[in-house]
Amino acid sequence: MFSRPDFSQICVLLSVHGCGLLSAALARIMAGGPWQALCHRLFIGLLIIVAFTAVLSLGNAPQHWFISAATFAVMVVTATADFAHPL
Repeated sequence: MFSRPDFSQICVLLSVHGCGLLSAALARIMAGGPWQALCHRLFIGLLIIVAFTAVLSLGNAPQHWFISAATFAVMVVTATADFAHPL
């Protein structure tokens, strides 16, 4: 039926998720700075890659798709939330 992901697939997934979360933080930190455009491009690229990993995980290892979906959600909230003005 479905195969379990091997060690290399897990390492790739963890790398993608870690880089995605780091890019969200960098996009937030560099807002208004000289590296803003580069960090936003990096964030958008990794957001697309994380979305594709969620879709690909459905076919390969359906028990792991929610990790990619959670990373995607955290990236979106981190990039769009206004932490300077809390509720």
